[in-house]
Amino acid sequence: PTFLTDEPFEIGKAIATGLHLGNYQFLKYKSKKTQDDATFIKKCSVIANVYDAKQLAQCEEGIVKGAIVSDAVYEARDLVNDPANNARPTDMAAKAKQIAAASHGRISVKNLDTKQCTTLGMGAYLGVAQGSDEESQFIVLH
Repeated sequence: PTFLTDEPFEIGKAIATGLHLGNYQFLKYKSKKTQDDATFIKKCSVIANVYDAKQLAQCEEGIVKGAIVSDAVYEARDLVNDPANNARPTDMAAKAKQIAAASHGRISVKNLDTKQCTTLGMGAYLGVAQGSDEESQFIVLH
């Protein structure tokens, strides 16, 4: 089909994102048997009638980008699906530092403590966090 000639990068990204996100399963607290029995798409071939090397390369770049975006969505979904007792401010700050470290300098992290949040006038945020035994941390990944 000629659809690949329209937006090859976006088509590749959509293919990869759809396949990867459709594969997501939160199995962290499932039994070993359930984890072993889980089915995943392990390989996919894209067949297109495209002879333009530039368009094919753009599609491949889109596939790579879609896989990267999907990995980030997996991380976010895992954080959301984990129980709240595994998402304390210190846990989240540690995860943010881990993400920044894995980015090899492409992502920076900054944690604002209660004092810094107060200085910035973040009263509503601090009000929600007030009931916690742990000090609040506002985490910024850039």
